[in-house]
Formats: sequence, structure tokens, C-alpha cells
Amino acid sequence: AHALYYFKKASELNPGNENDKLLFQYMIGRCFLNLNEPDSAIAYLETAVPTSAKKYCYYYLGKAWLQKKNYESSKNAFRAAVRVDTNYVDAYNGMALLFIKQNQLLNAMEWLLKATKKNKENPETFYLTARVLFMTGKYDSAIETLTDLIKWKPYYADAIYFLATVYLEKGETEKSFILQQRAFELIPELRYTPAE
Repeated sequence: AHALYYFKKASELNPGNENDKLLFQYMIGRCFLNLNEPDSAIAYLETAVPTSAKKYCYYYLGKAWLQKKNYESSKNAFRAAVRVDTNYVDAYNGMALLFIKQNQLLNAMEWLLKATKKNKENPETFYLTARVLFMTGKYDSAIETLTDLIKWKPYYADAIYFLATVYLEKGETEKSFILQQRAFELIPELRYTPAE
């Protein structure tokens, strides 16, 4: 909320050239997305598309449409981000998440494989792969993927929390509890966030 206030204030005080004005629109749109206000986010991000941050605008538009469960618009936005930059791994991961949310796991894996070809070391790709493994009942593979990810990125709270979820599903409640507490220490809000 503070960032939103300051970006709006800065855009009023010193709008700069046309690209700068649009970059402020982009940042304001991202703030609204973080505040779970997808309609406002979409309005600002769509305005900002002509900027030098075009691929990011499309990516965050994809995420905003995903919040609204408008999967077709989300897919179009992620595809547009990939068209702008074919090496933009976040857009590939966005498409994978879109398909995960629709329970289209083969499509999700297809996009995760594309993401891996672009960058073998993207943490979100590993995290989303673990989600697909979990959803297909491959709990041990999900645990292995998440454990490796957490060794590499020890403060990745969402991965720690998801690992707790996998252990809970396997009936290993003590491991699950310990991991949950570790995730809550990193991001206390996770306590109130339902697992996806």
C-alpha cells in the first residue's frame, strides 16, 4: 500500500517523458496486483504496454487475469510476453501455473520443460514442477525436488510450506509441522493463506 501511494505521488510530481509516465503506470499496476486488486492492476498494466517494460506488462497482466480466473485472457497475455522475449522464463512459468490451476498437467509440464530449456536454474520452475508431481501422486519425487530447491534457496518460504503440505499428505505430521513453523517464521502471512 505504501509503494502504491509513493508511485502515484511520484507520477504526479515528476511525470518525466512519455516512457517514464508509462513506467509509473506499470509500477502502479504491479502494486494493485500485489494488493489483490486485479481490475485496477489490469487497467494500469494495459495502459503501460507500450513501454520498454512490455514483456513485464504482459506477464503481470497474465497474473492479474489469472487472479480473476479469466484463463483465456491470462493465456493470451503470457503468450504475448513470450512473443516479446522468447527467453523470458517467468512467462513460461506463468503458462505452466495457468495450466496447473486448470488441472491440465500435461500442458503444464510442456511449458515447464520449455522453461527448463531456457534456464535450468529458475527456482519457480522447480517449485511448479514439484506441484505437478504432487498433483499426480508422485509425492516422493515432489519431496526430492522441493528438498533440493530448499537446499539451494533456503529462504524460499512457499517451497518450504509446500513441502510441509506434501509431508502432511503422506501422514508425516511431525516433519510437516516443523516445516510449517519454518515457513511461518519467514513469511508470517502464510499462516492465513490457503495452500494452492
